[in-house]
Amino acid sequence: MAFYLYVARNPVIIQSVRNKIKRALGNQSISHVEIVDNIENIYQYLTHESSVTIRKNKHKYDRKDL
Repeated sequence: MAFYLYVARNPVIIQSVRNKIKRALGNQSISHVEIVDNIENIYQYLTHESSVTIRKNKHKYDRKDL
């Protein structure tokens, strides 16, 4: 599974982001788009450094391996 981050300069809607990614990477390249307002929280969640993932006792990834 791969995660990609698309940062927009202006407010966007999910469908426009999905269309842009499909044009660049192909129709089967994307299954989920989510708009977030805090990139740091997402990074912490995906690397298992957030309070939620620590509480769930998930493996914490070493930053040098990312």
